[in-house]
Amino acid sequence: MKYIIVQADYDDGDMVEKKSKIDDEQISKLKDILNHIQRQKGPGTIVYNSISWETLEQSNLSLEEQHPELSIHEINFLDHFCPSAQYGINTIGSIEIFDVINEEKLL
Repeated sequence: MKYIIVQADYDDGDMVEKKSKIDDEQISKLKDILNHIQRQKGPGTIVYNSISWETLEQSNLSLEEQHPELSIHEINFLDHFCPSAQYGINTIGSIEIFDVINEEKLL
């Protein structure tokens, strides 16, 4: 069983994360989308919503507006794995995939 954990910033350094099950086909599709975004913007943090933390400028550009070449289906696919916050997330800080052999719930 594989899991993806996506960690995102939602308020100037406040982080939220989401863990979801993921299969190999979804991993491949997600990698294609992320590689496309990083080819356009460079490696590292993905600006997800409306602010660039490097320049502290608010652009009001959604991920869809930043990458019009991606389909709404691709944007929604990425969004499915992203955490949420009351006013949305600003940046995706990390995306990790874990291949879990045994899972034991303690509480």
